[in-house]
Amino acid sequence: MDDIKTFNINTQDLLLIVENIDITEIQGISEETIQHIQALQNEKKQQETMTPPVEKSREEYLDMVSQDPWKFKETPKKFRRDKEIVLKVVSQTGWRLNLASKELKDDEDVVAAAVAQDGVALKYASPRLQNNRKIVIAAIAQDSGAFQFASQKLKNNEDIVLMALRHNLKHIKKISPEPQNDNDEGLISSVDLKDNMDNLLQVLSVEPQTLPPSPPYKTILIFASKKLKNNRDFILRAMACNGLALYDVPNFQTDKAVVLAAVTQNGGALESASNDLQKDPDVIAAAKQQLKSKSTEFS
Repeated sequence: MDDIKTFNINTQDLLLIVENIDITEIQGISEETIQHIQALQNEKKQQETMTPPVEKSREEYLDMVSQDPWKFKETPKKFRRDKEIVLKVVSQTGWRLNLASKELKDDEDVVAAAVAQDGVALKYASPRLQNNRKIVIAAIAQDSGAFQFASQKLKNNEDIVLMALRHNLKHIKKISPEPQNDNDEGLISSVDLKDNMDNLLQVLSVEPQTLPPSPPYKTILIFASKKLKNNRDFILRAMACNGLALYDVPNFQTDKAVVLAAVTQNGGALESASNDLQKDPDVIAAAKQQLKSKSTEFS
């Protein structure tokens, strides 16, 4: 095909020039080039006569994502606006809300189904629904980590903060009385629980009552103000809610009345008492009695 190379012509470009011409009638073209161009012409005709692939129907896509929601990423954009299809997907894999249309990310039914399956799907909801109390509560109930994706208004709502704390204290990195920005990546709230006795005690009463493998045993008392941590009456009430909180108030670990209140509520709190009180007969007896009654309860 030296004759083509002489003119620096790409064979595909040449085909466009001569596609409707009988190449054999053109003078000065080698037999090799004629055969090559004829092969390209035949291939082009075959492609033109081929039936284009048939796009799946809506029902086929619906059936596909019903069986495997991961295949939602293969659906055309027009079906990502289809509420029935999207509901079918997010009810099985909530975080796939990220692929839904903008309109459906603002649909209460769709977002509610998504956060019921995966609370953190709240991340992909519209700002309006991230500010929807019902949606946010459902998301936190499924995964307390969803708290970080609530609107700042709801992050500053005391009931919402307490709910997140009750579900999982470890998700709350910081509680600050200072206003925060929506862009802050931490689970931040401007709700000030530091001096709120009732709320602190409320969370304490529902925190886990079993010891982790090793200290620290951090409870909500880590967020209490210094003033409250030095308030003996409050600490006694706190021990009655969760004896394990004794670990978080070292200045009361030598106070026999406080330690007795702690081990009476949870015998495991004995580990956080001072060395002297760990040997005290009254304290040991109270701790053993509580652990024995707990063992009987589950036997």
